[in-house]
Amino acid sequence: MPHFFFSLVLCLLSAHAFAQRLTAYQLSNYAGTNGAYLNPSSMADSRLGAHINLATVSFQAAAQPRLPLATVPFASASLKLRGQDLAVKEADLRGPGLMVQLRDSKAFAITTRYRSDINLTGGYDLIDWFEGSKAPLPAGNRSVALSSDAFGEVAFSYAMPVFDWQQHFVKAGLTYKYIRGLQSSSLQANGDFSAPSTQVSYSLNSLQTTYSDLATLSKLNVADVLLGSVPGSGSGFDIGVTYEFRPRAESFRYQMDGKPMSDVTQTKYQFRLGLALLDIGSIRYKNASSWTVQPRTGMLQQAAVQPPKTPTEVRNAVAQSLGVLPEGSIGDLTHKLPQTFSVQADAQLGKGWFFGAAWWKPTTADAAAQHRAELITFGPRYESAGSEFSVTGNYWQPLGKLSVGTHVRVGLFTVGTDNLLGFFSDNGLSAHVFAGVALPIGARRPPDRDGDYVSNRRDRCPDLAGIWTFQGCPDTDRDGIQDKDDACPQDAGPAETKGCPDADKDGIFDKNDACPNEAGPARFNGCPDTDNDGIANNDDECPTVAGVPALGGCPDRDQDGLRDSQDACPTEAGLKELDGCALKALEPLPVAGLSAAESALLHQLNRRWLLGPKQDDDAIGNLKTYLSANPKRVVTLEFSGGDQEPLVRVANLFKEELGTAFGDTKRFRFSVAIRPGTAAGLRVSFKDE
Repeated sequence: MPHFFFSLVLCLLSAHAFAQRLTAYQLSNYAGTNGAYLNPSSMADSRLGAHINLATVSFQAAAQPRLPLATVPFASASLKLRGQDLAVKEADLRGPGLMVQLRDSKAFAITTRYRSDINLTGGYDLIDWFEGSKAPLPAGNRSVALSSDAFGEVAFSYAMPVFDWQQHFVKAGLTYKYIRGLQSSSLQANGDFSAPSTQVSYSLNSLQTTYSDLATLSKLNVADVLLGSVPGSGSGFDIGVTYEFRPRAESFRYQMDGKPMSDVTQTKYQFRLGLALLDIGSIRYKNASSWTVQPRTGMLQQAAVQPPKTPTEVRNAVAQSLGVLPEGSIGDLTHKLPQTFSVQADAQLGKGWFFGAAWWKPTTADAAAQHRAELITFGPRYESAGSEFSVTGNYWQPLGKLSVGTHVRVGLFTVGTDNLLGFFSDNGLSAHVFAGVALPIGARRPPDRDGDYVSNRRDRCPDLAGIWTFQGCPDTDRDGIQDKDDACPQDAGPAETKGCPDADKDGIFDKNDACPNEAGPARFNGCPDTDNDGIANNDDECPTVAGVPALGGCPDRDQDGLRDSQDACPTEAGLKELDGCALKALEPLPVAGLSAAESALLHQLNRRWLLGPKQDDDAIGNLKTYLSANPKRVVTLEFSGGDQEPLVRVANLFKEELGTAFGDTKRFRFSVAIRPGTAAGLRVSFKDE
């Protein structure tokens, strides 16, 4: 129990506590909730999908008498460094806290924090005497300035991109803090003191004290910080904005769920500049007490302020010695949070290496023991998902001193200091160490199993690549009808034909239409029949002139089996072998002794065989009867004309047809006679053999 503190009702509202910053750690793209304390906009588009800060603690110790206040953890611990006795004077406890990155690179966080500080200037031997030291206190003038400050907060942060165009990216963030004021105290005393034994004689020139309460100083636990009754409350804000220059921005952009997105798994900036105004706000303490003591002399017994006295008993003993009311003046006490303006800069050097810098500038003098000094920090940093370390230079402007800081992160654990050299030599700055345990969860692109740029959680066909219009289900032909409702999923078509194309509007889908670009009836599979000959154009070799199926739809007016276009005699039936022309009938050779019946038969044959023997079954029947009755008779067939080749073809035709009709051609004789300038003709005659 710091009896000197209680005996004089300690605390100074305007002390010089240069709180440590953890700057390099907070500049990291993997800082998560800790980055929000430096600039709340840093959470947006960070490399973390979520960050669970279990605890991050920062302690600062100085060579001053220990003041074992409950508001500062380990304040009563005996610490030795470089042969010096150190006392913990400042604590910054962060956690538990949670940050979650939302879609579109937005993020929110819920964090808790506790900050406390003790600052003591001058009168160390006098304080030791009040703490029970038996060493005589030489007479002399002494000045003492002492402050203590402690408050907790529950904060809600939100960050989001506000501008993303070509190579330029801007994000902004805001933090609201509900402040729980736990304790605020101050003391300023000046006078002559002398304590040759167990009592001190004093001749005060001035004494000014203010305190919010006494109970918090002697007894405080975690429940009190978060849930217990506290003497003060308030609100605060952090505001931040960050600009990033991204020369390769397009390579990180992609579409997902119909929206443009940026790959959150990659650090995209080459250079980053951030601005933040932190701790805007104040704490109001109700029913705070204060003393203002005019110059006077007096004496105080050491036993009156030693254990087992309660803080109230100590206060009453000091008040009685000073001749003042123990409670002093009662009234509200309001002081501002340690408002600070911060500028951050960071450059990506490549392969995980960065060079960062930050400038902290306090913007209010009324910050109680939590006062921040002007500070410039700069240095390189390596970061990855699993590890990180930095080396920084820290220039403390009010003191004109430089410290070296460092931090290391491996997996869940982080440890570091803002004054590394302070562990090895006295460089005029407080010793400092911080450590943390956090669970980082890396940022991920929205899972998209089928690679169709529709996230799994919104994809109705997660195993089949599709399009956003149908929430990930396919529309292969891109006709606006998804495949499951499309009767022709491979061919684009209108909705009225269930997605099937019908280019000629004949009511027959193109996939079933033999003539998709010409309207036609269903009986011809969608093809027209222009000449109305019952043969569809696609099968009609003469589509504009009515014809017969046997000739591919082409006409044959003389019906001799040859198309008119190929028929040399289109209006007269003929033989194919004569290009559609008929044989000319030649008079039979005279044969002596022919009866009238025989002559009539020859006449019949010469007239009816001009298109071949099979054309007249009656003539064949008559000839069979005749040959049967005249076994020594043979039939001669003479083919004559100006062109030998067609005559030979005709002769072969007659041989074939007569052979078929009579079984053989033993009773027939065939000859070809070339007579230039004459048309092809036939002469049938009889002769005996």
